[in-house]
Amino acid sequence: IKYKTLGWPVVAVLMITEIVSNGMLSLPSALASVGMVPGILVILFLGAFATYTAWALIEFKLRHPEGK
Repeated sequence: IKYKTLGWPVVAVLMITEIVSNGMLSLPSALASVGMVPGILVILFLGAFATYTAWALIEFKLRHPEGK
């Protein structure tokens, strides 16, 4: 893959797949370490944080369409 020539939609898909796959592989070990209730709370917090970050990146891209 030539990363320097990718468009932002392809980069977004690559980032999402990387994040999801890494989380899926480490989730059982993490929940076994901290327990079910704290693990679920952390998952909810990180999900909210990821949603806010995605929203901020989308808003930035929409305000600056000239950037590639």
